[in-house]
Amino acid sequence: AIWIDYAKQAEEIAAGIGDERRELAAIINRAQAMNFANPPKHSIELAEPAPKRANRAGFHDLELLAWYIIGQAHYAAGNYRQTIDLLTQQMEQLRGDNSLVRFGTAGTTSVLFLMMISLAAASL
Repeated sequence: AIWIDYAKQAEEIAAGIGDERRELAAIINRAQAMNFANPPKHSIELAEPAPKRANRAGFHDLELLAWYIIGQAHYAAGNYRQTIDLLTQQMEQLRGDNSLVRFGTAGTTSVLFLMMISLAAASL
């Protein structure tokens, strides 16, 4: 719960100074924390606007991180088909020069997307 509280504080501070990048990073971070502490639907609701906002602002790394966090939440909620569809739609962005890049994830983002897709497919 403290992770969620700190992320909320960071989000409010960033919004207060007009720093959209940090605000989005805090929102995504809070959604990630919520994946572990709250029902997944809360994480999904919080994070759903983030990819579109990140895309409009040109924050490619935050957009992909947001999609991953949303995919995790859908997987945790048992929405396996939605997990597969959502993450598969983003895979084109993770090819070529981006195939080995970490976009805010703990590991190579393309590999994590593929792992989550595979886990969801195995759960159908």
